Amino acid sequence: MPSWRPSTSAACTSRLVDDDHAFLELAERLLQKEGYSAIATDAPESVLQIARTVRPAAIMIDILMPGLNGWDVINTLKSDPVTARIPVLMISVLEERQKAMDHGAIGVVSKPFDGNKLKSALAMIEAAQRQSAAA
Repeated sequence: MPSWRPSTSAACTSRLVDDDHAFLELAERLLQKEGYSAIATDAPESVLQIARTVRPAAIMIDILMPGLNGWDVINTLKSDPVTARIPVLMISVLEERQKAMDHGAIGVVSKPFDGNKLKSALAMIEAAQRQSAAA
């Protein structure tokens, strides 16, 4: 499988998926402050189509959402050859690190979210991108 690269226009674009609108607004502002463009949605069923079209630098997915949850979303992304290499970070109030890694995530960011956790998340994303580029 070829290494994944974001589209040129999406090199600094992150996809946020969460059913909590206040969280989406906060995360979007924090990402913009760090120079990232964020595409935020509370509709997890739209992720695959948007990821295939935009090819964001990373996708951050809340684990606990009604209907299609974060595990469903990451499984769908990782089973599609076009989106399988996009780095995915799971977001949760629960400690689900091992399960997230087993599902193909590069890590877990715990809620509540703040600037330090975002910087840590961005470092994980950048490390995954470097690793993918070297592959």
